[in-house]
Amino acid sequence: MSTKCSIAHSDEFHLYHECCEDDCVYLRLNTLRGLMVEEDRVTLRIPIHVWECARQHPGTSLRLATLTPAQVRAEVEKETDELIRDFNAARRDRKTTKQYVGLLKMWGAHKPRKVQIATALKKRMSERARQKRIVARVAKLMKENPVRESQP
Repeated sequence: MSTKCSIAHSDEFHLYHECCEDDCVYLRLNTLRGLMVEEDRVTLRIPIHVWECARQHPGTSLRLATLTPAQVRAEVEKETDELIRDFNAARRDRKTTKQYVGLLKMWGAHKPRKVQIATALKKRMSERARQKRIVARVAKLMKENPVRESQP
């Protein structure tokens, strides 16, 4: 089973990320023309149409970085309430498979709401902090490398 999540692709390239790695993207070029290796660096010539396509697709979502802690908490509470509702409905419905109920249990849907919210909020706030660090790194790079007007 593949763990690649495609972002964009053509006969010339495949831009993707691994499902468990949100901090990077992979670019597989189906040709190595333009690859120059020097003593301490590798230069990869990326065709402009590949680059333009690639830069239109973010490598990962940074949405949480824009949310306040209160907004994150509201999202977590809403999602937890939906999970509890789905779990209770699945347990009552005789047509629901045991595997689905088991999956909901594995996600912690059977635990008290307060525990679920605390667990999910801790994970979500950790992810928010990670995303804020990435946004800060991007801002620093953009400050160091300002976008220049293209030449006519």
